[in-house]
Amino acid sequence: MERLKARNGFVLDNAINAYEHTADSALDRCTLDFLKELRDYRKAEEQGLLLRPKCRLGDVVYALWSIPTESKYVVYPAEVKEINLSSTNARKMIMYKLEPIAFRGRYNKYYDDDFGKLVFMTEEEAEQALKQMGE
Repeated sequence: MERLKARNGFVLDNAINAYEHTADSALDRCTLDFLKELRDYRKAEEQGLLLRPKCRLGDVVYALWSIPTESKYVVYPAEVKEINLSSTNARKMIMYKLEPIAFRGRYNKYYDDDFGKLVFMTEEEAEQALKQMGE
């Protein structure tokens, strides 16, 4: 079994083993449970079972939206309405359903790899990307 290291450098498995043999108080048992839970999360992350969305529901992000009639993109602030991972999702990534604040009721879907290209956390980043696209 591969050893899982915590951020401060100690090895989780060794810490768990030490606590299992000496945990006699409620605080020690609580610490042991915490270490085991942390180990389980790290294993899940290594196996690709733990997903970290780029933003949260309700966050306002800035997306480049296509205007087909004018063949250009514009920046819209949009609210994150839905975050999901579906087995039918062809891209096998987290999908974000965004609703532009100025046009409620219209939605567009973006994926993890669209962040930094078509979806941005700040308006300045979105405007900069738009300039680089030559729009």
